[in-house]
Parts: sequence; C-alpha cells; structure tokens
Amino acid sequence: FPKSKIGRLLYFFRIILLKHFDLIFVHMTPIWLVLGGWWWRLTGQCSALWYTHGVGGTMLRVSTWFANYIFTATPKAFPFLSEKVLAIGHGIDAHFSSVPRFKSDSRLNVISVGRISSRKRVRESITLFAEILKQNSKAYFTWVGEPLTKDDYDYYREVLHDIENLDLRGRVKFKGRVFFEEMPKFYASADLLIHLSETGSLDKVVLEAVVAGCPVLSSSSATNEAIQEAYWGGPIDSKAAIEAVNRAKQGISQDKRQNIADSFSIEQLINKIVDACLK
Repeated sequence: FPKSKIGRLLYFFRIILLKHFDLIFVHMTPIWLVLGGWWWRLTGQCSALWYTHGVGGTMLRVSTWFANYIFTATPKAFPFLSEKVLAIGHGIDAHFSSVPRFKSDSRLNVISVGRISSRKRVRESITLFAEILKQNSKAYFTWVGEPLTKDDYDYYREVLHDIENLDLRGRVKFKGRVFFEEMPKFYASADLLIHLSETGSLDKVVLEAVVAGCPVLSSSSATNEAIQEAYWGGPIDSKAAIEAVNRAKQGISQDKRQNIADSFSIEQLINKIVDACLK
C-alpha cells in the first residue's frame, strides 16, 4: 500500500474505478465516501458508513449525502440527524466472555482504558480515584493507553501534576499502549473500570470490561442506553467513589457477562449490517 498521500489517492481511485462491488463499507473515515461516493452513486453501488462518535465536522456531513446507509452504535452516537442512520449496537469478540477472573493480590485494582486526552477526562478519573482511595486504602489505579498529539502530551503533563498534588505517587501507573490480544487479562484482573469519556458514543471498552466480568462506573449517557447498571449519573465525588467500591465488591455474574456478549457480538453486528444493506 503506497505511503505517500498522492500514492494512496491514486491507488484508491484505481481500485474503485476498475472494480464493481456489491457493498462498500467505510469504517470511521468519511473522507473515503467524500472522495468515492459520487462514483458509487453514479454506478449504482451501495455504500455504508460506520461512525460512532459524538463529534463530526463538514467531512462527515458531506459523506452522509453519498452513503446509502449509516450505522452507529446507539441513537446518540451519531452527531447529525438523518433518516439513513441505523443504531445497531457494537460488536465485540466473544472470547471476552470466557476469560477467567483472577486476583493476584488483595488490592482493589482500578483501571481505565483509552487515549490520554482531555476528551477521555483523565484528570477527572484521577480525582475520582483519589476519592476511591479514601474508601479503600488498598486501591491502585492503572491507565492503559498513551497520548498521541502535542495537545495530548501537554494534557498528560497536567495529569502528572495532579498526581503530585494529590499525593498519588506509587498508586497510579500508566501502562502505555497494549495490544488488543492482551486486553482480556487486564479486564480479568481488574476490580473496576472507570470510564468518564466525553466522546458521546458507546465505548467498546465498557462492553469488553463487562463481558470480561469487570464492573464499570461510566458517566457516559451512551452507556446508560446500553447497560444501565454500568452508568453513573451523579457528580464525580465521594458518593461516586462509594458506588464504585460497592460495584467492585459485587462483581458481575457469569449470566450477565454472557447476556451482554450475546447482545453485542461481532457476528450479530455483521448480520445486522448485511441484512440492512441487502434487504
């Protein structure tokens, strides 16, 4: 695959102009619909866009003109109103439901997963963990993910400053990037996932955590649409910390894990997409 932008564009147009497809599926990159959608429409080829994020710009809005179908996880996970939008849930790998739970020590192991950025509300998560530590002196916090942009690194420095001010050195660890294949063991050994992201869409990490048996405290309204018991609608304060500790103690039953796994499996998601596009 060409490395240069011009090379990628030439490769893209060579593919779409020389081949005819039953369905073109565009995942989270509306620019490809902006570039190729006119041709697919002109030649009667069906195109579908998957987009699940609370924010979208002009590129996304233009792409909706060309797409025959727009798929998203929950009704609020697509930022524009359109009759083309179908909310069909997420698709996660089934093996998360078979991951055995294990405890390596007596600690309360709290994790968060995602890019280190302001939209993921890392600083607020650190503040919540400080409240959790007041409730359980054996609590430790691991953030799985890393900063990507300059703004992210500037924000990361603010996070480290917060850790110093809250005297959380030795209690908070940043794991950095982790391969997807390794994630089940992180969920399986964690007692709680903190999820305070502001993306506006249903986050797969919430589903993966629940299916792996890790309780969740999420402030996202999209979580409330999908898994009400993982949602927290109150302020992020001492009451949220008490609720978090209680959820960690209660755990998640195997029946609940399997139910969410069945409802949000990648197989059923693919079937929904195919059925909608080929009906």
